[in-house]
Amino acid sequence: PAAAVPATPGAPGALAAAPEKFTCTARLECGNVSGKGPGVIVHGHWKGPNGVVGASMRHHLDPGGAQDISESPPSGQYPGRMNMNLPGVAKKTQMVDRMAMRFTKTGEGTCSLEGEGANRVGKYFIQGNGQRRGNGWDLGLTRQYDRSAPDLPAVKRGARTPAAAPRARA
Repeated sequence: PAAAVPATPGAPGALAAAPEKFTCTARLECGNVSGKGPGVIVHGHWKGPNGVVGASMRHHLDPGGAQDISESPPSGQYPGRMNMNLPGVAKKTQMVDRMAMRFTKTGEGTCSLEGEGANRVGKYFIQGNGQRRGNGWDLGLTRQYDRSAPDLPAVKRGARTPAAAPRARA
């Protein structure tokens, strides 16, 4: 059984379930970022506390472009999507998921990572480690939802390039 923790600090007798942890076996490599060209992508499958795969994910380093990932994966913002595998639902549910990951080289071909993220479920902390294999990195990730996780930078929505700006009427 999950350990109980106080729901609100100082609230006598108020208990809530311990935060659930989700794990992911992922691959970070250079590849094609849909609609954006070459870049660094992370893809894998999240498992719930019961060990069952609940979602597949695909994220990319933003800004994109070719990167050297030979010494360590690049730190930065990794926006992406998760496809939820919900029991009894034929159609997969997709949700936006944003992560900020900071990688630290820990040895020859090894690294650790920490960061935070957010999706419609809530804010979370992420941590893990990686090992270089071939032209990419195998990552082991752990996600724990926590309202105290820091906010990510705001997404710039609706920004237009000069070429896409509406034309003035005559």
